[in-house]
Amino acid sequence: KMNATQARGFAELGQKLSLKMERFHCPIIAAVNGFALGGGCEMAIACDFIIASEKAVFGQPEVTLGLITGFGGAVRLAEYVGWPLARDLIFTGRKINAAEALSIGLATKVVAPELLMETCVGRAREILANSPNAVKLAKHAMLEMRSEADLAKRLEIEAKYFAKTFESFGQKEGTAAFLERRKPSYKGE
Repeated sequence: KMNATQARGFAELGQKLSLKMERFHCPIIAAVNGFALGGGCEMAIACDFIIASEKAVFGQPEVTLGLITGFGGAVRLAEYVGWPLARDLIFTGRKINAAEALSIGLATKVVAPELLMETCVGRAREILANSPNAVKLAKHAMLEMRSEADLAKRLEIEAKYFAKTFESFGQKEGTAAFLERRKPSYKGE
């Protein structure tokens, strides 16, 4: 029952939320254990990566309702799977299962439903074992590089964020631990 002005406001609200997720200082893992359709898929692809259960179903079926993506789904889906496949999924509104999502690069891992949260927590622990500052800077660098079409500019951005890691405790601790053949301790960073 929204009019065009209300619909635009709703889309902008969804875009603000998905941008906040995307720009959040630490990685966000989407755990998908059922339907991630329309706005649900758009929120999942605003995360840094997706781990899905075998029961997961993905899709952007908005065209079947006379709508299009509104929360950034077209752009982000194309970044995940490429423009031709994104067009196919968006123009047809077809749904894909977890296995196909994995095969096209939408999901990074597929597990049994009962292992989904354990797998996500395990992946989060792997990330947490690293320098928080380096992970944050890598995330920011990748986000900024993605927004730049020019390769030279993207390389410049990567070098800029790489240099920033050298201003951090994490880089010093991580390098020292490597050279000393011990596990790094990033506590206090």
